[in-house]
Amino acid sequence: MSESKPLVTIGAINYNNGKYVIETLDSIANQTYENIELIVVDDASTDNSLTLIKDWLKNYKKPYKLIVHSENMNVHAGYMSVIKNATGEFLSIVATDDVLVNEKTEKQVEAFANLGDEYGVVYGDIIWMNENSELISTPNFERIKNNKPNWSLPQGDIFLDLIADWVFYVQAALFKKKILDGFYFPEKYKSEDRYFLLYATRNTKVLGAEDVCVLYRVREGSISNLATKNENYHLWSLSDVRMYLEIAQFSEFSKKKLIALNKKIQEQILRYAYHKDANYMIAVKEWYRSLSLPKSRNQLHSFFYINWFFLQKKLNILRSDNK
Repeated sequence: MSESKPLVTIGAINYNNGKYVIETLDSIANQTYENIELIVVDDASTDNSLTLIKDWLKNYKKPYKLIVHSENMNVHAGYMSVIKNATGEFLSIVATDDVLVNEKTEKQVEAFANLGDEYGVVYGDIIWMNENSELISTPNFERIKNNKPNWSLPQGDIFLDLIADWVFYVQAALFKKKILDGFYFPEKYKSEDRYFLLYATRNTKVLGAEDVCVLYRVREGSISNLATKNENYHLWSLSDVRMYLEIAQFSEFSKKKLIALNKKIQEQILRYAYHKDANYMIAVKEWYRSLSLPKSRNQLHSFFYINWFFLQKKLNILRSDNK
């Protein structure tokens, strides 16, 4: 019976998640949807997680592939290993410290069955949990509604919504694999999930639902946590500038979408330029690259402030030298 239903590939990307990996794998095994292909990618872990994965797979009854990287190549390579080896019509990707709700796959495949070919992504909600698997939040969409009473779940062409804000998480979505044809990372962007989502939604419609389908683990030392705390945040901003410039080359976007991308680029250039360790020539170079896009009203504004920031830094250095 399950073979008559479309095959779903679930990719689980692991690096040193020995404490959590079995919880993640069990949540995949417990999916109520039957026709699943599992791909586990280990990115050269140095803890005991690969041993745990191999032992767990001995008792796993469904089709699976285990891909072990000989060296640590970061999450970008994990994404690519999953995509290149997936044979399912649909694709889901999860980190091995998160947990899938049992009905996630079944509900999202059912949703696709009632949609037209123009839809390529179905997504749901998340709840945050801590390192001890204790829930520490209300559902994300509920939290947003409490802060923005007029907010509604983005549907259809949500590319502009994704440029403006973080609409949904990769782990909470199911993708038609064909919309990822040609996907690759031109460089190791620090916001790899956002790049992936913007690529996936570049020319397809999206259906959102408020069902919680993932428990998303927040850890003190996680990359996403450090992004806003780390004194090197300017490197994240520079990476985002280059990411958005690359995204602008995806396909023939409308002028409205290109202007929105350019606005985001200007915001991130200013965040970069403001940092004490930013490089003036790099900031100006990236600003000039943005001139290839339709003009944003922020563009001249950002060029002025790039120069203002660096002039102030130079003046501060001169004042310090004269003391």
